[in-house]
Amino acid sequence: LVQLVQADRVDRGGRRIIKKKIAKRPNLLLEREVPFDELAAAGVTLATHLGNGVAHAQHKFDNPIMAQLAEDRLAACFIADGIHVAPYALGVMLRAKGIARSILVTDAVTAAAAPAGRYAFAGMTIERSADGSVREPNATHLAGSSLTLDQAVRNVVAWGLCGFDDAIAMAGANARAAIADAAR
Repeated sequence: LVQLVQADRVDRGGRRIIKKKIAKRPNLLLEREVPFDELAAAGVTLATHLGNGVAHAQHKFDNPIMAQLAEDRLAACFIADGIHVAPYALGVMLRAKGIARSILVTDAVTAAAAPAGRYAFAGMTIERSADGSVREPNATHLAGSSLTLDQAVRNVVAWGLCGFDDAIAMAGANARAAIADAAR
């Protein structure tokens, strides 16, 4: 069993709780504004949804995205839909992490692979736009993704970010390796 811990702007007490959980079993971690070097030292092995879910206004270098890219003990997951992270930015992130430490994910909701329209998801209404973005009606923030994993593979290849074999590895073998590593 692998545990997912969301560390969202945690205070010192929250950091102690996360470290305690990590001491019992390594965890996967959502990207947020936390001290990633400390968490990696404590056993965190994976940053999910890298580049998503952070404040839009960030210091140009001292920010959670740069911290996670620089931390070699963290593998990273990316939503390759061109909406969560622009293709050019994803290319930079993949080069920083390297293919072996990169994993393609979807953040898929009920609108995945569906036509534009409204859908029920997790007790709320979500709306898939023609561009593939998914939001709650009249909201500006994303509420998941309409991306499927096979499309993520096609996207990174079409954008020239890697070859087909590397894209398949990021969608499969790298994810399995990260889960196996976290389960140890």
